[in-house]
Amino acid sequence: MHVSTSHGPSARLLWIGPLGAALALSLLGGLVLRLTGPATGLPAEARAATPKPAPNARRFLQTQGQARLEIAPDRLDVSLVLEVRRTRPMDAAKTLRKRRAALRWALLRAGVNKTRLLLTGMNIYPIYKRYPDRGIAQYAASVTVVATLWDFDKLADVAEAAATVGILRMHTRFRSSRLSALKRRARALAVKAARANARQIAGTLGIALGPVLTVNESADGSWQGWRWQQLGVDNVANAVRSVRSGATGSTLRPDAVKLHYRVSTTWALR
Repeated sequence: MHVSTSHGPSARLLWIGPLGAALALSLLGGLVLRLTGPATGLPAEARAATPKPAPNARRFLQTQGQARLEIAPDRLDVSLVLEVRRTRPMDAAKTLRKRRAALRWALLRAGVNKTRLLLTGMNIYPIYKRYPDRGIAQYAASVTVVATLWDFDKLADVAEAAATVGILRMHTRFRSSRLSALKRRARALAVKAARANARQIAGTLGIALGPVLTVNESADGSWQGWRWQQLGVDNVANAVRSVRSGATGSTLRPDAVKLHYRVSTTWALR
């Protein structure tokens, strides 16, 4: 290889012989091959990071079905709380036993069946002095008596009997004795709804359903906190709208027991 240069002030002439040209083309070709890879147009690192689709990737469809039932209650639980405070815990317990017996007889005279009376265990706890004083001021003994009514009209008689004894608190709860059977009905309705939703979606998309892969279920009622209290408000609002629109078969029961059942299903696609 022979290299010669001109000695002009602003330009230089580089001459490379045949062997040098072949070597330069070989180096340039290796650099291009490294940057692009063979016949891909992408860098080798990008080709390595590109995921390949699984040959047997399984497609699936998830749907939900819900069932909401409003059940007319047939039981009314009336909870009555008695509390006695004394300076000594034994005195509080003795006095509470006397008042509990008096409340039991008053409820029986009011027409409550003795087999529908539930007496909870006694609870004794200290009442502390107010700050800055320290120590125990009194002891409180409390017990709860639950009377279950099948005839709701006797609620006033029960409240009057409790007032003669001097209870601390009173609250009521409606329920249904047919809840287990109605849960089975709600479950069946929710499953049918989930299946109908899956068939409708598959038919609209023009795809075929395969077997069921997973099933998840959950049941809730109106006694489980603010969420289902709001559900009860929504149901009452819907019933009001139905009555105003003239729909038949609508009932408005603020005391109804609400049962909400939800089923989530996953279907394979063929």
